[in-house]
Amino acid sequence: QKSVCWCRTMHFCFVASSVLPRRRMCVKSQSVSCSILNDFGELCEREVVYLSSQRIGLEGTKTLARALQSKNCQIQSLHLDSCGIDSSGIQELASGFASSNTLQELLLFDNDIDSDGFLTLSEAFTTNSESSNLRILNLARNRIGEQGGESLGKLVALHQKISVIYFMHNNLKGGGIGDFGAQAFASGLKKVNQNSAFWFCILAGNNISDNGYTALREARIPSRHVIYPIDPYPGRHRSKP
Repeated sequence: QKSVCWCRTMHFCFVASSVLPRRRMCVKSQSVSCSILNDFGELCEREVVYLSSQRIGLEGTKTLARALQSKNCQIQSLHLDSCGIDSSGIQELASGFASSNTLQELLLFDNDIDSDGFLTLSEAFTTNSESSNLRILNLARNRIGEQGGESLGKLVALHQKISVIYFMHNNLKGGGIGDFGAQAFASGLKKVNQNSAFWFCILAGNNISDNGYTALREARIPSRHVIYPIDPYPGRHRSKP
């Protein structure tokens, strides 16, 4: 079975299933070891690539980038959480992100990506915004600082299909986006047009004070956007606005 999915939490399954209704969520998968990176054909054929907690290194990121650029690529969901990926790894992956029209879900939480790395990532997806099908992005628990707020704002303003972004707890390894980043994100939110799929972002744990949250509160459209912790977290039985 090549089309497999690994879900760690029920709330992740809820949000993902609301965005990708045709995906089979909560299907237990076997871990895909780093050996999959040695079989390029098999890698391209997989719809879900689960490499969580595996140190794939720069050579691994280069291989993944080549796979995402391949005309035979079928990768829809890429799990790279806790892989020790830093901004140099994102630099290698960027060419793949800028080319892929299959990738819908990208999990990069608990890595070492800083603001420069996030800038590289967001530019890759916005450059490819017309053909990119990215829906879910998880960058929780990285090292993204206040400059990351501007990249976040540009991403939601320019990428019409991204709908769910996990951005919490960047203060655990760095300073978080803070008020400066929150205000920059708010500027991007104001530019999100009515055809955009964006609706949900978690920002808790980013050293944002009342000033930053006020800017976000004024920028978002309550009938369309859920920005946690400003808005209540969408529980299992709540659909998007």
